Amino acid sequence: MMKAALIYNEKSGKGAIISHLSALKNKCKAKGVELELYKAGDESYDFLKNEDLERYKFIAVAGGDGSINITVNLLKKFDKSVPIALLPSGTANDFAYALGIPANYDRAMDIALKERRWKIDLPSVNGKYFINVAAIGNLIDLSQKTPPHLKQRFGMLAYYMQGLKELKNIKSSRVTIETKDRTYEEEIVFLVVLNGRGAGGFRDLVRDAKLDDGKLDVLAFKKMNLAELSLLFSALKFKRDIKSDKIIHFQGSEFTIKSSEPLGTDIDGEKGEDFPLVFKTGYESVEFIVSDRFSG
Repeated sequence: MMKAALIYNEKSGKGAIISHLSALKNKCKAKGVELELYKAGDESYDFLKNEDLERYKFIAVAGGDGSINITVNLLKKFDKSVPIALLPSGTANDFAYALGIPANYDRAMDIALKERRWKIDLPSVNGKYFINVAAIGNLIDLSQKTPPHLKQRFGMLAYYMQGLKELKNIKSSRVTIETKDRTYEEEIVFLVVLNGRGAGGFRDLVRDAKLDDGKLDVLAFKKMNLAELSLLFSALKFKRDIKSDKIIHFQGSEFTIKSSEPLGTDIDGEKGEDFPLVFKTGYESVEFIVSDRFSG
């Protein structure tokens, strides 16, 4: 019998994955696949480090973007390669959404078992890999600022609640963005570097973004007043087209972001790297299992 593995974060999604483990094992068994289970943490670390992963059809990750990030970085650390499937159980699940994976364990495992593989760009910042987004500033890093008990109770609504609360406190900060062709010096309220289309539950920040084009999308939101920021936040929430001279948008494969101010950074929903931030993409990729409707 072929093998697959499931790494699950029992703290994600109110721990709902726990009650589905037996059914997921049975679903795989019916397809001739033995599903091994590993808790995220020491168990999954030892598994990824010590096992011969060539014997596994895929590794499924049940968690949010942060859980996927950890798994990918460990695979790179141990110089191992295996297709990754996703069972979304975080709060926003931005990356899984981009790959067309539903937030339903049964349907997500069906997609995993079909094994439609796609090589996805693997960007890095200061040598650390990320799969979906790096953020700078006080708004998009809502996953760090939103209290866990609110995420558990309200899910995505908790991000919007926290975002509205943060609006009145947001201050601008000066950053310098150096690309091969141009240097930007701006006062910004926040900035995101996207591998996919969205972040922090705002899923269509860049609707035509591709995950396999060797480019990152940079969105820098310039200094603006509270009224302008409130309108922008509303547009993001309701997925309206955003066209504003307050937004800098460009694509790049290598660039550096600098700031002398104490700005927070965020990578895939977790605490990020220190300045200066050196971004690179187009050099490495990771194979993910995607839905039939995914096209890059």
